[in-house]
Amino acid sequence: MIPQLAKYSLIQITAYLMDYSIFISFTYFFSAPPLESNVAGKILSGIFSYFAHRHYTFTREEKANVWPEAIRYFSVLGLNVPLSSGLLAVSSQFLPLLAAKFVSDVLCVALSFKLTQSVVFRQKSVKDGQRF
Repeated sequence: MIPQLAKYSLIQITAYLMDYSIFISFTYFFSAPPLESNVAGKILSGIFSYFAHRHYTFTREEKANVWPEAIRYFSVLGLNVPLSSGLLAVSSQFLPLLAAKFVSDVLCVALSFKLTQSVVFRQKSVKDGQRF
């Protein structure tokens, strides 16, 4: 069995490639501002990530919790997007844009994993019904 962190990492790498590709496409091919490109990439890759994490990383098959989990997931994404964009704005003052994008996203990874694991896809325990 693949450990949960490995599954999470595989999906996040895939989502990050989507995010980075969208960022590059919007910024360099469509001349969109970098922060708007960052938001677009985060939202589109976030939609992919939610469904992939739900069914693969955290193996949720029941349909009853879809909306509450989706609301929690996109709330976490709602924290991640401005944090990432703020870090991008600051780091792009000191680094080339693509390097700044990478640095800002790396800084957000650990926080995103922990919030996704503990807030969005909480595991039910036998004792109290929820694990925090």
